[in-house]
Amino acid sequence: MEYYLMLFKNGSFKIYKNKQSQGRMEQGARQFACSSNVTVQDLYTWAANGYKKLNTVREVES
Repeated sequence: MEYYLMLFKNGSFKIYKNKQSQGRMEQGARQFACSSNVTVQDLYTWAANGYKKLNTVREVES
């Protein structure tokens, strides 16, 4: 099962079970997909590396 992360300009993010449409996203927000086995440590590493690609987290194309 995949989960979707919505990353906002201020650095905060929300986790969703379903992919969000572009119309529901705030301007400048980015959407990422991750598997259900992603850990808090994975998310911390991902954030510490500037939200660049991580094996468990990948950006969803618009």
